[in-house]
Amino acid sequence: MSQKQDRRIRKTQAALKTAMLQILREKPIEKVTVSELCRLADINRSSFYRYYSEPSVILKDLEEDYYTEFSKQWSEMEDLSSSVARTFVNKIYEFREYSTVLFGPNGNTQLLDDLPQYAYEHSMTYFKAYKSKADEKTIEFIYVFLLHGTIAIVMRWINGGFTESPDEIADLVEGLSARGLSAFLKLPENKK
Repeated sequence: MSQKQDRRIRKTQAALKTAMLQILREKPIEKVTVSELCRLADINRSSFYRYYSEPSVILKDLEEDYYTEFSKQWSEMEDLSSSVARTFVNKIYEFREYSTVLFGPNGNTQLLDDLPQYAYEHSMTYFKAYKSKADEKTIEFIYVFLLHGTIAIVMRWINGGFTESPDEIADLVEGLSARGLSAFLKLPENKK
């Protein structure tokens, strides 16, 4: 396939993803039609069906793009003192257009539960690296508690329109996490 064709494919798929994000602001995926996607993306139906079988596949692609960005971010974290929460919050903010739609009423809120799983191994290694007063099972419970608390804060932030800065949200999550963890782990000083 030539470079010109590759560019055309990417352009068509990007137009469809942009159209999907716009439509999901107004209605759930179950009510999105191929006709309205094509009209908004300014492509014909045959082009749509060349790349996608139905509108939900575009949503799945958007979710995978989002996952890829988070996965790349986690893999680039070089040391255990790097803040998982700060990285997570900054990435949510960086992709706030996606975040608002994907985690909004017409998106997939389960996606937000799945995203931090990329941080699981990093977090568990971090927790275990410090002198723990807790066994592995308790550390697992701590992780689940911190994960869902973080998700609740981030969801409120997203649904509130990102009125606080990413640093304010990250500071809140890190502060709550550190205070909770201090009962179980000997943690180093917080680094920004």
